[in-house]
Amino acid sequence: GVGTLVFFTHGSHKLNDEAQERLNLLLPQIVGKPQKVEIRGHASRRPLPAASEYDDAWQLSYARALATMK
Repeated sequence: GVGTLVFFTHGSHKLNDEAQERLNLLLPQIVGKPQKVEIRGHASRRPLPAASEYDDAWQLSYARALATMK
């Protein structure tokens, strides 16, 4: 298998420059190949920031997975 880990800033779903670069390095290995791609979103057990746009870690995890997919 081929893969990489992408890390996010605590409480954020936005890809930073390092995360984007990791995904860019992965692309040539998967473009045009018929395999399935699996993206998993995780969040820390730490409480979300008080001003978070997410109600819980599940929502944040999903937003992270979507950001990575896009």
